[in-house]
Amino acid sequence: MREASRHCSTCETQRLIVAAKPNHVLHLLLTLVTGGLWFPVWAWLSMGASKGRCATCGTVVSFKEPRAGIVLRPWVQFSDTERRDGVIAVVLIVVVALLFAGYR
Repeated sequence: MREASRHCSTCETQRLIVAAKPNHVLHLLLTLVTGGLWFPVWAWLSMGASKGRCATCGTVVSFKEPRAGIVLRPWVQFSDTERRDGVIAVVLIVVVALLFAGYR
């Protein structure tokens, strides 16, 4: 389990945030046994590990600390879902490219 103290928007105060960490050794073994096919699942689960839930109300809260002094332009910011979808797309493109490179 991963725990941290973060601001909960529902409780409007600092609360304990908890989340389960992915078992990286297990996912590595599954990736090796399946010849790399498990890697996208592992990547997807690992990206979701940056979110936890408020121990009091259950609201989803990010574990990431806000960065001071960094302001992104609105058209540069992406939601977590958009980032996850982008990473999955890149991983799938790389896997397909490697599969086709092996058939030459």
